[in-house]
Formats: sequence, structure tokens, C-alpha cells
Amino acid sequence: MVFGTKLPPLFACLLVISMAGVSATPASAGEPLDTSKLPRVGGAKETFASAPTTILAAPDPVAPTTEATVKALLADGWQSYVAPFTELAKAPNSEFRSFKKGPQALNVSVMLAPAQGNATSIQYIAIPLANDLPFPKDATNIAYAPQRPYMSCLTPATIDATKEFFSTELARQGYAADAAATGNGRFKTDVADNAYYVAAGHPALTLVLARTDDGMTKVVLDGLVASPKMAETTTEKLKAQSDADQKAKGTKEAQSTQKTTASASPQKDSIEQLAADITSRVEKMAADTIAQAQAGNEQAVKVAGADKTPAKSPAETAAKDDAPLAARADDSAPVPLPANAQAVDYKAADGTLAFTAKTSVKAMADFYRVALKPKGWTEKPSVINRPNMVLLEFEDGDKALSLTIMQHGDAVGVSGHGSALEVADAEGSNASAAAPEVEKELEAEEMSHLPIPTAHTFSTGGSGAFRNDVSVNVPAALDTVLTFYRRELSKRGWKEDDGAVIKPEQAVLAFKAPEGPAVLKLDRKNGETVVTLFVRHQADAAKSGLLPKSGQVKILLTNLTDTEAVIEINKQKIKIKGGAGTKAPDGPSLELAPGKYKYSSQSAGKTSKSDELQVGADEIWGLAVGPGGGIAMQMY
Repeated sequence: MVFGTKLPPLFACLLVISMAGVSATPASAGEPLDTSKLPRVGGAKETFASAPTTILAAPDPVAPTTEATVKALLADGWQSYVAPFTELAKAPNSEFRSFKKGPQALNVSVMLAPAQGNATSIQYIAIPLANDLPFPKDATNIAYAPQRPYMSCLTPATIDATKEFFSTELARQGYAADAAATGNGRFKTDVADNAYYVAAGHPALTLVLARTDDGMTKVVLDGLVASPKMAETTTEKLKAQSDADQKAKGTKEAQSTQKTTASASPQKDSIEQLAADITSRVEKMAADTIAQAQAGNEQAVKVAGADKTPAKSPAETAAKDDAPLAARADDSAPVPLPANAQAVDYKAADGTLAFTAKTSVKAMADFYRVALKPKGWTEKPSVINRPNMVLLEFEDGDKALSLTIMQHGDAVGVSGHGSALEVADAEGSNASAAAPEVEKELEAEEMSHLPIPTAHTFSTGGSGAFRNDVSVNVPAALDTVLTFYRRELSKRGWKEDDGAVIKPEQAVLAFKAPEGPAVLKLDRKNGETVVTLFVRHQADAAKSGLLPKSGQVKILLTNLTDTEAVIEINKQKIKIKGGAGTKAPDGPSLELAPGKYKYSSQSAGKTSKSDELQVGADEIWGLAVGPGGGIAMQMY
């Protein structure tokens, strides 16, 4: 990823890459979010800016900075939401918020930054959405889980107007109302209604609406229980319940009396409870179907319980559910399963695993750390390790396993993927290899002024002064992707050099592009083809005067902090004044021979750990010191 002469701190770069790596392609594509153009609080100074992430330093404490940032985003049309079924941990020197605007989502973190003279750091991070659910413009109390998918909120609009809003907005995303499912499973009164929506390639959705005592409409839009089969199963019971209600009411006067009595009842102290009751009944009756139709969803969670019972804090859950877990005796999956695993859904062809269990995130994470180590697995450092969510990654030779563990009430949901879950059949062929890949001719779209296939699961790229690059994961065979790039690059006037290296699992090709030399690398990994493509702007680099002597490499040094810093590389200690190199390449530089070099940095009295840099002939690199240490990135 190339960002020009201003380079991000190491922690921000890693965070963007790790979050993009575990996120799915958004359900509905919109204009990519450019975080550098988002509103900023007064007095905030830019530390780093790019489309996917922007970091600012503000002079005021965390609390007022958070308040001002939230107000600015709300005024810009963003809507704030929280994760459902969880409790947000609070700390005096850090605040975290989530926002959505149309198909775009944003995470905001505001925290104390001791390395920047105790300034307040603001980070904007663009988040791709696995499932884009619409928010009413006047919605409040929004809870949203794009992976499930799930959304609940309150709106002052009427039930009919709210239903019309969701029908219209979901239709724009390719959803259509399932008339049969809605008709069979409908529960409509003057204060409640529901509907079902389906779309090819996306989870089916159930919409439940109910009026509350204070004149609001409670909305629950859930992908957990929406299925025509479930609706058919519930037809008789829902109809019988409705008939019984009408019979009990008898007359209009009796209806009014019963409505008042129900409102005063301890079991149903508001009409809002009706929405939760409807969804709860559907979930309960469809429990067996959920495991088959919606694998990996949190079927253990009841909307009714979530809406009327405060979520347990991580500490409360941990005190009860951190007991060590025993392993199952069977071998229903190629990796260990805890004895209390429920609704296990293992798909060898896809290399995926999903289940739920009544336990805590910590207990589940400890189970896999203990169970996999004796089997030769090595755990990689986790980029997400919170009381309510942990991402575990393991390696064993050429095998990989990724497990996401999330807390949902008193249960956890576990989803896994990776080559470790791909099992060979009796004849020795790999089960996942039988899964159909995207073998049709790939179509092209533009990213960082370079072509990428529209059919991709992950992409990132950058446009710098002297270089453009993209990295893309494509669910297609290597030769299919190779054919795509030879076709698309030829259209742009690129000429392929001799000496291409093409193997079944890897390919490396060099090109002469109008801008300068370029390289295309293809690698097979986890059932996908990973693409790395970059082109150097040779003429622009030559005009800048920054090119090194022939056969050498130039290192441009940058200081992202306001105080003097020191970089040690090749046994040289080089001082860099505060802010040098952030506005232009005006910081110190040095030329080295191609090879590997260890480097470290010193800033604000702290010395970073030693890291290694490998450089090649005729290259330009940027080496920056930031609050998180030093980072090196290739610029040409």
C-alpha cells in the first residue's frame, strides 16, 4: 500500500490491513469512503491521511474531543449505532464509536496519545459492510450487526410508513418481499406487523414492527429467522394465536379493555414487547431449521431477551463461564470441537466451520490454544483480542486456520475458515478443490488507476507520486486471473517482457508500461488467487531528482511527530527534526547498496524494537518515525 511521501504509523497500517482482511465484500457497492474528507474538530492537526484511514491529533481531552467529533459527523449525515447484544467497555482515556451513512460505515476511536505530548488522537477507519441494512433517517437507539445481519431501532414514523420505507430501500439492494412467506407467517394487528424479504446471494430477512406506549415504532430487521420454510412452519400457530386474541376480545369495547389490561400487565408492560414476542416465537419454533438454513448465526440469542434484559458485561460473563472446556470425542470436523458445541455446521467443500456454545469468549479461545498446540499448530499474534471478541489465527506448515469468536448474551458464536478445514476425499483429491471457482471470463473495474477483477473478496491499493499498486484476492483459478491481466494490461499499452515465470501455484511477470517498469505477481492461497500488481512512474521519479545513483537505493526519512527523532540504520544514527518530510521530501536521506538492513527509531525518549528492511537496486523507500515506532514503505 503506497500513500505518497506521508506515511502512516505502524499500528494504523496494520489495523487497516487486518480489518480489511477479515471483512467480506460489501453487499451493496457504493462510492468508496475517503476518510481524509470527513469533518474535523477545531484545532485538530493531520498526522496521516488516506482514503481508508485518517489520523488526527487534537489539543483537547478525550471526552470533549469525542463529543465534538460525534456532533460533526451527525451534522454531516452520519448515524451512530452500537453492536447489539453486547455492552461497550468504557475507559477514561479512550472512546470508540461506529457510524453509517448509506452504504458506507466508519469506526472512530478517540484516545490519549502520550507519545504526542498527551494530545488526543482521533482515528477514522473505513469499514466494508458484509450486509448493508437501511437506517430510517429519524432512527434512534440503533443497534446494528452487519455480519449477522441484524438491525433494531426506534422511529416516530407509523408502522405503515416504516414498512414502506424498508420495502423501498431493500428493493434498491435487490430484495423482494416474499409474498408466500409474508402471507403464511404474518401477524398483523393495529399495533404490529411483520414481513419477509429475500434476495439472491444474500441472507433472507424478517422485519417486525410494533408501536410502543410512547408513540414510537420499534423496528427489528433480522437475518437470523427469515426463511420461507420457517414461515410455513409457523403459519398454524401464528394464525391460532391471532384467532384466539380476536375471540377473547369479542367486541370493540372488549378490545380496548384488553389492550389497556395488556399494557398494564407485568408480562407485557408495553406494545414494544409484542415485537420481541413475535420474533421470539418464530425463533423458538424454527430452532432446528436455523442450524441448516442460517449456519453460523447466533441462533442461541433471543431478540426478546436482548430487548428486555440488559446485556451482561464481559466481567459478569467471564465470572460464570470461564471454566475450561472439554473436547468432543467424535471427529465430525478436522479440528477439535468443544463438548458443548451446538448447531455445528462444517462444510468441507467450502473450508468453513460454524457453531455456538454456552461459554465465554475467553474460555473458547483458551480451549483452542490448548487443544491445537500439541497437534503442532503455531498461533500467530492476534489483531483482535477483546473480552467480547477474539480473532485466532494458527499455522501448521502449509495449513492455515482462522477462528472468530464473538460473545452473544450467555453464548458465543464461532466461525472458522482456512485450508485446515479442507479435507481430501477417499481418492486423495481435495474437497475444497471440487468447489466451483469463477471460471467465466473476468470483468474489470478500476482501482488506483489499475485494473482489478470485479469478482474479488478483498482489495487494497494506493496511488503515490512515483508508483501505483493494488493487492486483490480473486476466487478464480490462477490461469483465469493470468488471462484477465494479460488482456487488460495489453489494452493499456503494456508490453510483457521475456522471462515470465509461470507455475501451477505461482506466476511472476514483468512489463514495460507507458509510465515505467511494472510487475505482476500471482499466488494461490486458501482457494483464491492473490494478485500483487505495481507500476513505477519512471519519468516522474527522474524529474523529482530523488532517484538514487544507478544500482543503489535511496531512503527518504520522515518524522511524523512534533519533536526531534532519531533513526538508526546501517550502523548510522540520523537525527530528524519534528515534522520533517511530512509536507514534502525535505527530510534527511541516504543511499545504500541493495540488501537487508535492520533499523530502529527513537522518539519522545522511547526506542522502538529493531525491524528489518529489504531493498533493491534503483528503488526509493520512505522510512518514517511515528507514535507507533518506525515503518518503511516503498515509494518507487
